[in-house]
Amino acid sequence: MEIVHGGGKNITGGYGVDVAVEALWRPQTFLQCVQSVRNGGKAVMIGLTLSGLRWRTCKYEEAPQAYKDLDQVTIAGYAAVEI
Repeated sequence: MEIVHGGGKNITGGYGVDVAVEALWRPQTFLQCVQSVRNGGKAVMIGLTLSGLRWRTCKYEEAPQAYKDLDQVTIAGYAAVEI
């Protein structure tokens, strides 16, 4: 295990890490964890309760924007698409 200061993308040439773990549940470390993983990587939140989880529900037509928002970490959590 390695503690990365400055974000996982700094040490991977901008690619991002495969897995990042966040256990403090502070807004700053949560965001750092999510932003440090590669596309398709895993951000693991230890101690996160469902009450702290946020998501966005959007219509099918809004799905492309929702995916863009997830990719740019505008949505912290996940997006559900209504079909």
